[in-house]
Amino acid sequence: MQLVTRDSGISVVGAIPWGTHFCHFYETCDDLLDILIPYFKTGLERNEFCMWVVSDPLQKETALAALRQEVPDVDGRVTAGHMELLSHEEWYLKNGGFEPQLVIDAWKERLSKALTNGHPGMRANGNESWLTEKDWGDFVSYEHRLNGLMQDTPMIVLCTYPLANSSGGGVFDVARTHEFAIAKRFGAWNVLESPRLKEVERELKELSEHLEERVVERTLSLATVNELLRRVAARMQAVAEAEGTRIASEIHDELGSALTSLRWDLEAVQESIGVAGNSAQLARAGERLTGMRHLTDQTVAALKRITTHLRPRVLEELGLVDAVKQQARDFEASTGIACSFESSVEHPHLSPEQGTAVFRAVQEALTNIRRHAKATKVELTMHKGNGTLALRIHDNGKGIPAPAKWRNDSLGLWAMQERAKLAGGTLDIVGSDGAGSTITLEVPTLGGY
Repeated sequence: MQLVTRDSGISVVGAIPWGTHFCHFYETCDDLLDILIPYFKTGLERNEFCMWVVSDPLQKETALAALRQEVPDVDGRVTAGHMELLSHEEWYLKNGGFEPQLVIDAWKERLSKALTNGHPGMRANGNESWLTEKDWGDFVSYEHRLNGLMQDTPMIVLCTYPLANSSGGGVFDVARTHEFAIAKRFGAWNVLESPRLKEVERELKELSEHLEERVVERTLSLATVNELLRRVAARMQAVAEAEGTRIASEIHDELGSALTSLRWDLEAVQESIGVAGNSAQLARAGERLTGMRHLTDQTVAALKRITTHLRPRVLEELGLVDAVKQQARDFEASTGIACSFESSVEHPHLSPEQGTAVFRAVQEALTNIRRHAKATKVELTMHKGNGTLALRIHDNGKGIPAPAKWRNDSLGLWAMQERAKLAGGTLDIVGSDGAGSTITLEVPTLGGY
């Protein structure tokens, strides 16, 4: 059975594993209650089946009254079968004498019943003040057998022995058959360890170390998987950009050229109509041609926007700085939101992949601002750092929520962070309610400045 610890409720003992069999030497009735009341209170709180076998100086009613002070509903728990109080005659001397096998069988029956009733296990106590010299040898043998029964079993047993009735040899016998003992010395409770307790502690330490190793292994495995996924994402992004370049080139070269030629033809026809005459019919034809020219212009503009999103040709034609500048102008023209751009860098030393990542980050940031920020002003700045290119995008909108939320809810912001990582850089997002948001992207440059 897996080593599972339970709170003993006894401050000097702390947590102990299932299967623990320990003992308690006492002198007075108060000594008994000091240990047993918190022991059973904790067991009841954790839904364990509790069994208390009493003997002088405690009787069942006295024990129940003492426990009632800490567990007000203990009577209801007894009635419901969560706890059982028995005298030593009822448990150990059922047939008038001590019969070890009958007691062992009774423990098995109680544990089986407890588990069937939904308890995680059981804890018990037996006060052995009734023992006489005649039964001592059989009882020591019984304690050894109880150890075997409890091994790998959801069961905790605390045996209590009166010091007044225990000889030096008896104390030694008791200590040998239990994992550890509790005794009061100079007014304070102490734990007297046995070799078995040291073995359990060693097992716990080994288990803890094993679990730590497993955690490290799993963490390394997750890191490997994440790195693999990041490489796959980088490859997919590169393929997507290449395919976007091909499609954008075909659209630009074929549809764009065809539409431009169509516009020139329409313009030439309209001019011919104007020369031919001024009749009402020709005027209407001219108006229709004007509309067709406008529609052609809109189609060309739409194609330009589409090809820009598929592949920012302006990056190849103008470079990153001018491409971002044009993006800012287009954003302001299409949204009416004031958008400024300033750069202290003319020609950033970036790879083509890094330049695309920065430009895409600008596009995605402006798209998020358009859709969600409710801003009236956007500021873009670009400057060089210590071997890096830094891009800052600030808006005066409603603010980005806490990172813990947008990492789950915003695919666009997550995609920006992944682009930054793939470009070897970092992306920081800061926002507060009503105070706008700031996105800072830094990527390393090739060979510095």
